[in-house]
Amino acid sequence: MQNIKFTEKFYLTVMDLAKKTDTTVSKPKQQPSNIIFIVDVSGSMSYELDLIRKQLKNKLPSLVKEGDTITIIWFSGRNDSGVLMEEVEIKTLTNLQTVNAAIDRFLKPIGATAFHKPLVLAKESIQRIKKNRPNTLFSLIFLTDGYNNDCSWSDVTKSLKEIENDLSASTFVEYGYYADSRRIAEMAELVGGEKVEAQRFDDYEVVFENKVQRTNSSAKKVLVDAPANTIFDFGFTISNDGEIILYSVSNNQVMIPENTESILFFSDKANSKDIVNYNEADKNLNKLIYTSLYVLTDKLKNDYVDHVFKVLGDTNLYSVFSNAYGKEKLMNFKAMVRECVTDESKRFYLGRSTNLVADENAYCVMNLIDDLTKDENALLYTGHDDFSYKRIGAKKVNKAGILTEEEKKQIASASTLEEAKRITESIAATKEPELHFEASDKNAGSPISNLVWSSERANLSIGVRYNGSVKLPDNNFGLSEIKTFIFRNYTIIKDGILNINRLPVSLSETTFNTLKANKLVDGTYEAGKIYTISFGHLPTVNKSMVKNISAKKLGEKEYELLKLKALEKAYKYYEELHFHVNQKAS
Repeated sequence: MQNIKFTEKFYLTVMDLAKKTDTTVSKPKQQPSNIIFIVDVSGSMSYELDLIRKQLKNKLPSLVKEGDTITIIWFSGRNDSGVLMEEVEIKTLTNLQTVNAAIDRFLKPIGATAFHKPLVLAKESIQRIKKNRPNTLFSLIFLTDGYNNDCSWSDVTKSLKEIENDLSASTFVEYGYYADSRRIAEMAELVGGEKVEAQRFDDYEVVFENKVQRTNSSAKKVLVDAPANTIFDFGFTISNDGEIILYSVSNNQVMIPENTESILFFSDKANSKDIVNYNEADKNLNKLIYTSLYVLTDKLKNDYVDHVFKVLGDTNLYSVFSNAYGKEKLMNFKAMVRECVTDESKRFYLGRSTNLVADENAYCVMNLIDDLTKDENALLYTGHDDFSYKRIGAKKVNKAGILTEEEKKQIASASTLEEAKRITESIAATKEPELHFEASDKNAGSPISNLVWSSERANLSIGVRYNGSVKLPDNNFGLSEIKTFIFRNYTIIKDGILNINRLPVSLSETTFNTLKANKLVDGTYEAGKIYTISFGHLPTVNKSMVKNISAKKLGEKEYELLKLKALEKAYKYYEELHFHVNQKAS
């Protein structure tokens, strides 16, 4: 066993299995595969499912190799799961038409998310297919963008262990920014599979096609003892093409394919006298260390990531890692590390340093918001061309234009087009006219002082008041319009991820100088000038803001909040009882 040293108490142990057994690792026999694709059709997948349907219909015939079969299982909530197709060889046009019809019929968004039922169906499918195709292999592709929120986690892990020995390969695709990364990684570990992140459909499409087209090989799974000094409950392997697979350690053993040449573990002591110190020129050593970096980051072992960086010294990657707060930036960082695993040209892009130190107080989005809200002269210009906003909720619909069920029946009962037109005009005459708000000055700036925090989610918005008027329909009061105002909230951060990355603002000179020092604006200050601040590269928070966070403190704060809410409710009751009622009566 080799031991790559990071610190006196942190090593990467490389267990060479070929040498350990003193045998030559035999090349496994290639066999036909049965691909089982489990796809999440919960409500949050509604947009992606249309793209997935098109991809499956257009590309399955060219992706599924001769002799291979495809099984597709859909799932959403606890009892919402089914086998769309099973053991299908796409050999004829008739087969393809049947497949396409099934895809259109069943791959539609519904319900919540529960991982257990589709895995049970996968097990049942495997047992049936085994009887028809006894000398074939099984590979699994599991795609989800969410959390297991509708069944117990113990049921999920149990169902995975029941199919572990049947799978020659498995891939778990974490789609988008809101999937449960930790649980999906755990699922992959339990069956010795690969977890892959796909931020958007283009990323997923490449992953899916690569996994469907790969050639699987038969290899019996065997138990191997983990090193005595292992500090985590997993080991991992790295293939020549960069496939990183984690294996769960149970009772100090891992189950791996018998043709595995080497497996890696993190240890707190060297497991042999063969200790390797870092050598920048050793390309294979660099590959192992970049792989370690990826695995530790994915497992959120950030303190250990720092140990690896102090040996590796990749200046560019460390700069990105230091600002990788929030899931979007963390996923981008991990994608960069994976490139470095397989592509030597991506390594040490900005050189190497053995004295890497992170700035715990690096300027971040929360600092920016704080500086803007403290500046009494700061104004936000939502009418500016550089202000681009992405709504996070559904747009409100004016009820004046909505037909009642009775009105719909009246129109449907019309026997001619002319009659339908008369009924429609009659209904329209009884409807209240729609009212529209017009801002007095769409280009005016608004103070950046009203922050709106969400108590349920990691959302932060800026509240803006618009002064204006509403034109009134004919009325008995002789009023043509009324002066009024509206409030609009613009979400800057949604679920911890930036929803806006540019703000056109005017500033005081003090704030301008602060932003200039942090390279967010340049030039010389001009009073009243609108500066567009681009802050998409900033971390949402910095290390000093999060290093002392604990579940205990969160629980204490939540308890304090509940007590305050209870007091507020009591005060409002007595206020209404002793003051408001008397005022109304008088």
